[in-house]
Amino acid sequence: MSFWQAIQTCFTKYVDFNGRAGRAEYWWFTLFLVVASIVVGFFESMAFGFEEESPQILSTIFSLGTLLPSISVSWRRLHDTGRSGWWGLLFFALCVAGASLVAVGYHQETDTTLIAVGAVVVLGTLAWMITWFAAKGEDGDNQYGPDPRAA
Repeated sequence: MSFWQAIQTCFTKYVDFNGRAGRAEYWWFTLFLVVASIVVGFFESMAFGFEEESPQILSTIFSLGTLLPSISVSWRRLHDTGRSGWWGLLFFALCVAGASLVAVGYHQETDTTLIAVGAVVVLGTLAWMITWFAAKGEDGDNQYGPDPRAA
């Protein structure tokens, strides 16, 4: 699957949580999100300035517009590895919990223990996620649908 095919597929399957997404589809779409976020942020900074209080209207619209396809392609990617998409909810919960620990530690007169524990939780969760998302999908059909590489 090419870069443009991946983007088209992810937007076509905007909220489709069924089936499977191969590595190429997931990682090309992730690259698109990173590059597009940088470009949108650049234009937003040029339009509204670089001040901390400047509105982030374009970034917010882009983030909201790509949230559901991001979740659905992640869900389908987990299906490709033979795992339930619900694992994505666990990843999200762990990242929120870790980020919350960092925030609480920062606001409690810089409690370095909370910051360190939160950072370890977030980084560990991200490493776990990347390992699963980078893993080779199951060969052939599985309980979530046909092999996306066979099409």
